[in-house]
Amino acid sequence: MQADGSFNHAIALKTGPNVITITATDLVGNVATVTRNVTYDNRPPVTAITVGLPQYIGADGTLYIQGSTPVTLSATDDAAGVQKTEYRIDGGAWLDYTPFVIPMEGSHVIAYRSTDTVGNREPEKVLHVIVDGTSPVAAVNVAIRNTRHRVIFM
Repeated sequence: MQADGSFNHAIALKTGPNVITITATDLVGNVATVTRNVTYDNRPPVTAITVGLPQYIGADGTLYIQGSTPVTLSATDDAAGVQKTEYRIDGGAWLDYTPFVIPMEGSHVIAYRSTDTVGNREPEKVLHVIVDGTSPVAAVNVAIRNTRHRVIFM
């Protein structure tokens, strides 16, 4: 105990909710009890990514989307709760999450992460996508030989 009556004592907490009760008795027998609920959280949140439609997954696992395909993130934390979820495209600045699309054609990397209310930050996760908004080109080649029949194209 310190001269001012305070003391320090280390206690082991389990992950999740804990109840700490301290009882103090002074030299003349007065007793005071204090109880506190404490949540110990040393685990970061977990964030999942969902890519809406339209999308196509190639035989090699490549994910193709259109510039209008919605991308959503959802985060959970089993103790303190999620404070924020962020994402960035192609190594740009981190942005606070709201549902988004990637309108620029080409190959892109979506990075995302979440932080809980006590500061545990999830390691960055990434998803590679290719945005394809170019319509296919279709052509028909017809060779007509000398014929007596009428040819109609529709």
